[in-house]
Amino acid sequence: MLKVAKFGGSSMADAGQYQKIRDIIRADPSRRVVVVSAAGKRSAGDNKITDLLYLCYAHLQYGVSCDGIYQMIRERYGDIHRELGLRVDLEGVLDRLRSQMEQGISRDELVSRGEYLSALLMADYLGFTFVDAAQWLFFHYDGTIDQEKSYAALRALARDKCVVIPGFYGLMPDGKLRTLTRGGSDITGALAAAALEQGISAQETYECTGSIEVGGHVYRCAYGRGHGTVDMKTALEQSCNCYFVQLGLRLGAQTVYDITKSAGFGQSQQVAGGLRAASGNLPDAAQLEDLGQLASISFGQGALTATPVQVAAMMNLFANGGRYVEPVFVEGIVDEYTQSVTESLYRPVQRQVMDKDVAEVIRQMLVGVVEEGLGRKAAPRAGGAGGKTGTAQTGRYHED
Repeated sequence: MLKVAKFGGSSMADAGQYQKIRDIIRADPSRRVVVVSAAGKRSAGDNKITDLLYLCYAHLQYGVSCDGIYQMIRERYGDIHRELGLRVDLEGVLDRLRSQMEQGISRDELVSRGEYLSALLMADYLGFTFVDAAQWLFFHYDGTIDQEKSYAALRALARDKCVVIPGFYGLMPDGKLRTLTRGGSDITGALAAAALEQGISAQETYECTGSIEVGGHVYRCAYGRGHGTVDMKTALEQSCNCYFVQLGLRLGAQTVYDITKSAGFGQSQQVAGGLRAASGNLPDAAQLEDLGQLASISFGQGALTATPVQVAAMMNLFANGGRYVEPVFVEGIVDEYTQSVTESLYRPVQRQVMDKDVAEVIRQMLVGVVEEGLGRKAAPRAGGAGGKTGTAQTGRYHED
């Protein structure tokens, strides 16, 4: 199996963080595609490299010197380069970028250089091949991603290699660089995962600020409180809505629809004889192309409605090795005198939804929800349990 690992700004902040990433990559040889962000904050009072690059561009627009700001960028990456003993010509790259800035550079190209520099250094440090996002991530003129062209290019560039890819930007048809929305570098990791037909690493981190904007609408975690840097396990334990919104966006409408339908949502279950549970509502893949619908369903709300029977069946997936078994209330009819079965009603629908190893990883995470996360109050006095907290929508709507 080949895995794609995505590391956010905090994970790229300094040389010590690079060393942690190296240890994570070395611990699993299947992690052969690494997607990185620009260096983030090292402490609360620090600056993100991307913010400094935006500030440089603003200074240039008004004819104000940005030398001091650019020196901060130079020193940050210079420190990482020096402490790790890297060989890549960082000074040459930084000098050429400064010359471009004097001659005129687009905002998108300038702010994308944080990811570019991070990927250059990380590729050198890991001994991996550097693959520029401009070589494979292609946009249409309307700003949407040309997935077919991008996937084909990445497959060709990354075939049989270990690679490091900068996130956050790609190439327009006219040859100009275009950045994704802030926080959008995570899309790059998903595209790489889809292109190489592999899963997303549970160790990838995401910075939760407490809210995430999608299509002009802001989605929040409970009470609007940020969870900080979270991986998949922590996001489950702390019920981080923002993590799952960005994960759903990365996976895309069709993938989210397929896995949700396979888990039994949007379908009626025959629970006993002629007795059937309600089907609930599952938006189809076309409806999920609406980013608002996709964002909402990614943390279990929006147009998605479900019955307790469906939720129980979905949770059983992880206890049953990734196999869906349709719940039934009545196993059969027995003779009251002989106690022998006169009619068997146990004919549940069964299908393999996910790999058993994947199911086991999630099962362990769900146990963590009860043992270490927000589900601690549900822990049994004896034995163990796994689960996931959830907040039901009230169903109250204003007519206007």
